Amino acid sequence: MSKALNSSSAMTSNALAILPSLGRRLLSEDEGERGQFPSWVGNDKRKLLALSMADIKPDVTVAQDGSGKYKTITQALGAVPKKGNATFMIYIKEGVYKENVMVERSMTNVMMLGDGPTKTKITGSLNYVDGTPTFKTATLAVVGDGFIGKNLGVENTAGAAKHQAVALLVQSDKSTTTRSYLGRPWKEYSRTIIMQSRIDGLINQEGWLPWGGDFGLTTCFYSEIGNRGPGAATTKRVTWKGYKKVDLAHAQKYTVKQFIQGKTWLPKTGVPFTPGLM
Repeated sequence: MSKALNSSSAMTSNALAILPSLGRRLLSEDEGERGQFPSWVGNDKRKLLALSMADIKPDVTVAQDGSGKYKTITQALGAVPKKGNATFMIYIKEGVYKENVMVERSMTNVMMLGDGPTKTKITGSLNYVDGTPTFKTATLAVVGDGFIGKNLGVENTAGAAKHQAVALLVQSDKSTTTRSYLGRPWKEYSRTIIMQSRIDGLINQEGWLPWGGDFGLTTCFYSEIGNRGPGAATTKRVTWKGYKKVDLAHAQKYTVKQFIQGKTWLPKTGVPFTPGLM
Protein backbone atom coordinates (compact mmCIF):
# COMPACT_ATOMS: atom_id res chain seq x y z
CA MET A 1 0.00 0.00 0.00
CA SER A 2 1.45 3.36 -0.90
CA LYS A 3 0.84 6.60 -2.60
CA ALA A 4 2.16 6.65 -6.16
CA LEU A 5 5.95 6.87 -5.98
CA ASN A 6 8.48 7.40 -8.75
CA SER A 7 10.79 4.71 -7.37
CA SER A 8 10.55 1.84 -4.94
CA SER A 9 11.48 3.13 -1.50
CA ALA A 10 12.56 1.13 1.51
CA MET A 11 11.09 -2.07 0.15
CA THR A 12 12.02 -5.56 1.30
CA SER A 13 11.20 -8.94 -0.17
CA ASN A 14 9.26 -11.49 1.87
CA ALA A 15 9.70 -9.64 5.16
CA LEU A 16 7.71 -10.30 8.31
CA ALA A 17 7.49 -7.50 10.88
CA ILE A 18 6.87 -8.73 14.40
CA LEU A 19 5.98 -5.76 16.58
CA PRO A 20 4.43 -5.30 20.01
CA SER A 21 0.75 -4.52 20.11
CA LEU A 22 1.22 -0.86 21.02
CA GLY A 23 3.84 -0.28 18.38
CA ARG A 24 2.19 -1.96 15.42
CA ARG A 25 1.45 0.64 12.75
CA LEU A 26 1.92 1.17 9.04
CA LEU A 27 3.33 4.66 9.52
CA SER A 28 4.46 6.69 12.53
CA GLU A 29 1.44 8.33 14.12
CA ASP A 30 3.04 11.56 15.24
CA GLU A 31 6.18 13.04 16.73
CA GLY A 32 4.99 12.43 20.28
CA GLU A 33 4.84 8.65 19.92
CA ARG A 34 8.36 7.99 18.72
CA GLY A 35 9.26 6.60 22.14
CA GLN A 36 7.31 3.39 21.60
CA PHE A 37 9.88 0.77 20.66
CA PRO A 38 10.25 -2.97 21.22
CA SER A 39 11.89 -3.89 24.53
CA TRP A 40 15.09 -4.97 22.77
CA VAL A 41 15.72 -1.39 21.65
CA GLY A 42 17.91 -0.37 24.59
CA ASN A 43 17.89 2.98 26.38
CA ASP A 44 21.08 4.06 24.61
CA LYS A 45 19.51 3.62 21.18
CA ARG A 46 16.24 5.23 22.23
CA LYS A 47 18.19 8.29 23.36
CA LEU A 48 20.05 8.42 20.05
CA LEU A 49 16.79 8.26 18.12
CA ALA A 50 15.39 11.13 20.21
CA LEU A 51 18.38 13.48 19.71
CA SER A 52 17.99 16.59 17.61
CA MET A 53 20.40 17.09 14.73
CA ALA A 54 22.19 19.81 16.73
CA ASP A 55 23.01 17.30 19.48
CA ILE A 56 24.30 14.55 17.20
CA LYS A 57 27.96 13.56 17.68
CA PRO A 58 28.72 10.99 14.97
CA ASP A 59 31.70 8.67 14.96
CA VAL A 60 32.31 9.47 11.29
CA THR A 61 30.77 11.81 8.72
CA VAL A 62 30.19 11.10 5.04
CA ALA A 63 30.00 14.10 2.69
CA GLN A 64 30.34 14.27 -1.07
CA ASP A 65 31.82 17.77 -0.86
CA GLY A 66 34.80 16.57 1.15
CA SER A 67 33.72 18.18 4.44
CA GLY A 68 33.48 14.78 6.13
CA LYS A 69 36.04 12.07 6.77
CA TYR A 70 34.71 9.96 3.89
CA LYS A 71 33.04 10.66 0.56
CA THR A 72 31.19 7.34 0.28
CA ILE A 73 29.13 5.29 2.72
CA THR A 74 31.03 2.13 1.84
CA GLN A 75 34.30 3.80 2.86
CA ALA A 76 32.77 4.81 6.20
CA LEU A 77 31.61 1.26 6.90
CA GLY A 78 35.23 0.19 6.70
CA ALA A 79 35.78 2.04 9.99
CA VAL A 80 33.11 0.08 11.89
CA PRO A 81 34.59 -2.09 14.68
CA LYS A 82 34.04 -5.81 14.19
CA LYS A 83 31.19 -7.15 16.35
CA GLY A 84 31.09 -3.94 18.37
CA ASN A 85 28.64 -3.61 21.26
CA ALA A 86 28.43 0.18 21.21
CA THR A 87 26.43 2.06 18.58
CA PHE A 88 28.67 3.32 15.76
CA MET A 89 27.03 6.40 14.26
CA ILE A 90 27.59 7.34 10.62
CA TYR A 91 26.23 10.76 9.72
CA ILE A 92 25.54 11.02 5.99
CA LYS A 93 25.23 14.61 4.82
CA GLU A 94 22.78 15.78 2.19
CA GLY A 95 23.48 14.36 -1.26
CA VAL A 96 22.67 11.56 -3.69
CA TYR A 97 24.97 8.59 -3.03
CA LYS A 98 25.07 6.31 -6.06
CA GLU A 99 26.38 3.12 -4.51
CA ASN A 100 25.26 -0.31 -3.39
CA VAL A 101 25.90 -0.50 0.32
CA MET A 102 26.37 -3.67 2.38
CA VAL A 103 26.34 -3.68 6.18
CA GLU A 104 28.22 -6.94 6.72
CA ARG A 105 27.40 -9.48 9.42
CA SER A 106 30.42 -8.34 11.47
CA MET A 107 29.24 -4.70 11.38
CA THR A 108 26.95 -4.74 14.41
CA ASN A 109 25.11 -1.81 15.99
CA VAL A 110 25.58 0.56 13.07
CA MET A 111 23.43 3.68 12.98
CA MET A 112 23.05 5.59 9.70
CA LEU A 113 21.68 9.08 10.10
CA GLY A 114 20.88 11.41 7.21
CA ASP A 115 19.51 14.92 6.74
CA GLY A 116 16.09 13.65 5.65
CA PRO A 117 14.69 11.09 3.18
CA THR A 118 14.50 13.65 0.35
CA LYS A 119 17.91 15.16 1.12
CA THR A 120 20.13 12.16 1.88
CA LYS A 121 19.49 9.49 -0.74
CA ILE A 122 21.20 6.18 -1.37
CA THR A 123 20.34 5.07 -4.87
CA GLY A 124 21.06 2.10 -7.11
CA SER A 125 19.60 0.34 -10.13
CA LEU A 126 20.66 -3.32 -9.96
CA ASN A 127 17.86 -5.60 -11.12
CA TYR A 128 16.91 -9.13 -12.11
CA VAL A 129 16.40 -8.49 -15.83
CA ASP A 130 19.95 -7.24 -16.29
CA GLY A 131 21.35 -10.38 -14.69
CA THR A 132 21.62 -9.74 -10.95
CA PRO A 133 19.97 -12.30 -8.60
CA THR A 134 17.08 -10.70 -6.72
CA PHE A 135 18.67 -10.76 -3.28
CA LYS A 136 21.82 -9.10 -4.63
CA THR A 137 19.96 -6.18 -6.19
CA ALA A 138 19.51 -4.28 -2.92
CA THR A 139 20.72 -0.70 -2.85
CA LEU A 140 21.19 -1.04 0.92
CA ALA A 141 21.59 -4.55 2.34
CA VAL A 142 21.81 -4.98 6.12
CA VAL A 143 23.08 -8.23 7.63
CA GLY A 144 24.76 -6.92 10.81
CA ASP A 145 22.56 -7.05 13.92
CA GLY A 146 21.35 -3.96 15.75
CA PHE A 147 21.12 -1.66 12.73
CA ILE A 148 19.37 1.72 12.99
CA GLY A 149 18.38 3.81 9.98
CA LYS A 150 16.96 7.31 10.34
CA ASN A 151 16.31 10.26 8.01
CA LEU A 152 17.44 8.38 4.90
CA GLY A 153 15.97 7.77 1.48
CA VAL A 154 16.83 4.40 -0.07
CA GLU A 155 15.72 3.71 -3.63
CA ASN A 156 16.16 1.39 -6.56
CA THR A 157 15.49 3.23 -9.81
CA ALA A 158 15.36 0.19 -12.11
CA GLY A 159 11.60 0.51 -12.60
CA ALA A 160 8.85 -2.10 -12.99
CA ALA A 161 10.07 -3.20 -16.43
CA LYS A 162 13.21 -4.60 -14.80
CA HIS A 163 11.13 -6.84 -12.48
CA GLN A 164 12.77 -7.63 -9.13
CA ALA A 165 14.83 -4.68 -7.94
CA VAL A 166 15.18 -4.31 -4.17
CA ALA A 167 15.82 -0.98 -2.45
CA LEU A 168 16.30 -2.02 1.20
CA LEU A 169 17.02 -5.60 2.27
CA VAL A 170 17.24 -6.31 6.01
CA GLN A 171 18.39 -9.76 7.11
CA SER A 172 19.56 -8.88 10.60
CA ASP A 173 18.09 -9.21 14.08
CA LYS A 174 17.02 -6.28 16.24
CA SER A 175 17.07 -3.73 13.46
CA THR A 176 15.16 -0.47 13.71
CA THR A 177 13.97 1.92 11.04
CA THR A 178 11.76 4.90 11.77
CA ARG A 179 9.13 6.59 9.61
CA SER A 180 9.25 3.86 6.98
CA TYR A 181 6.87 2.68 4.28
CA LEU A 182 5.82 -0.96 4.04
CA GLY A 183 6.54 -2.76 0.80
CA ARG A 184 4.62 -5.79 -0.45
CA PRO A 185 5.18 -9.02 -2.38
CA TRP A 186 4.37 -8.64 -6.06
CA LYS A 187 4.56 -12.07 -7.67
CA GLU A 188 1.52 -13.65 -9.32
CA TYR A 189 0.33 -15.43 -6.17
CA SER A 190 1.65 -12.97 -3.58
CA ARG A 191 -0.22 -12.54 -0.30
CA THR A 192 -0.44 -9.45 1.90
CA ILE A 193 -2.83 -8.70 4.73
CA ILE A 194 -2.74 -5.54 6.83
CA MET A 195 -4.34 -6.21 10.23
CA GLN A 196 -5.06 -3.99 13.22
CA SER A 197 -2.59 -1.33 12.14
CA ARG A 198 -2.76 2.45 11.89
CA ILE A 199 -2.94 3.69 8.30
CA ASP A 200 -2.25 7.38 7.88
CA GLY A 201 -4.10 9.81 5.65
CA LEU A 202 -1.47 10.08 2.93
CA ILE A 203 -2.51 6.65 1.63
CA ASN A 204 -4.60 6.88 -1.54
CA GLN A 205 -8.25 5.88 -1.16
CA GLU A 206 -7.71 3.10 -3.72
CA GLY A 207 -5.12 1.67 -1.35
CA TRP A 208 -3.22 -0.47 -3.85
CA LEU A 209 -1.36 0.10 -7.13
CA PRO A 210 -0.73 -2.43 -9.91
CA TRP A 211 2.91 -3.19 -10.67
CA GLY A 212 2.41 -3.18 -14.42
CA GLY A 213 -0.75 -3.65 -16.48
CA ASP A 214 -3.04 -6.30 -15.03
CA PHE A 215 -0.27 -8.66 -13.90
CA GLY A 216 -1.33 -10.65 -10.83
CA LEU A 217 -4.50 -8.67 -10.15
CA THR A 218 -6.73 -11.76 -10.31
CA THR A 219 -4.40 -14.21 -8.57
CA CYS A 220 -2.90 -12.16 -5.72
CA PHE A 221 -4.37 -12.06 -2.20
CA TYR A 222 -4.43 -8.56 -0.72
CA SER A 223 -6.66 -7.79 2.25
CA GLU A 224 -7.23 -5.45 5.18
CA ILE A 225 -9.09 -5.90 8.44
CA GLY A 226 -9.47 -4.07 11.75
CA ASN A 227 -7.26 -1.11 10.89
CA ARG A 228 -7.56 2.44 12.21
CA GLY A 229 -6.56 5.93 11.21
CA PRO A 230 -7.58 8.40 8.49
CA GLY A 231 -6.42 6.12 5.68
CA ALA A 232 -8.04 2.92 6.95
CA ALA A 233 -11.45 3.22 5.26
CA THR A 234 -11.90 0.52 2.60
CA THR A 235 -15.07 1.79 0.87
CA LYS A 236 -13.14 3.17 -2.11
CA ARG A 237 -10.46 0.49 -2.37
CA VAL A 238 -9.57 -1.22 -5.66
CA THR A 239 -12.04 -3.77 -7.03
CA TRP A 240 -9.53 -6.35 -8.27
CA LYS A 241 -10.49 -9.99 -8.00
CA GLY A 242 -7.39 -10.48 -5.87
CA TYR A 243 -8.43 -7.86 -3.30
CA LYS A 244 -10.38 -9.81 -0.70
CA LYS A 245 -12.67 -9.02 2.20
CA VAL A 246 -12.06 -11.37 5.12
CA ASP A 247 -13.60 -11.90 8.54
CA LEU A 248 -11.81 -12.27 11.87
CA ALA A 249 -11.89 -16.06 11.70
CA HIS A 250 -10.01 -15.97 8.40
CA ALA A 251 -7.62 -13.30 9.65
CA GLN A 252 -6.61 -15.59 12.54
CA LYS A 253 -4.80 -17.75 9.99
CA TYR A 254 -2.31 -14.92 9.44
CA THR A 255 -1.44 -14.25 13.07
CA VAL A 256 2.00 -14.99 14.49
CA LYS A 257 0.64 -17.98 16.40
CA GLN A 258 -0.88 -19.72 13.39
CA PHE A 259 0.97 -18.46 10.32
CA ILE A 260 4.54 -19.04 11.57
CA GLN A 261 3.83 -21.06 14.74
CA GLY A 262 5.54 -18.24 16.59
CA LYS A 263 4.73 -19.41 20.11
CA THR A 264 6.94 -22.46 19.60
CA TRP A 265 10.15 -20.52 18.89
CA LEU A 266 9.82 -16.74 19.21
CA PRO A 267 9.94 -16.61 23.04
CA LYS A 268 13.52 -17.93 22.92
CA THR A 269 14.60 -14.99 20.77
CA GLY A 270 13.50 -12.33 23.23
CA VAL A 271 11.58 -10.49 20.49
CA PRO A 272 8.23 -9.21 21.81
CA PHE A 273 5.23 -10.23 19.77
CA THR A 274 1.46 -10.51 19.82
CA PRO A 275 0.48 -14.13 19.06
CA GLY A 276 -3.10 -13.47 18.00
CA LEU A 277 -5.45 -10.65 17.13
CA MET A 278 -5.83 -7.83 19.64
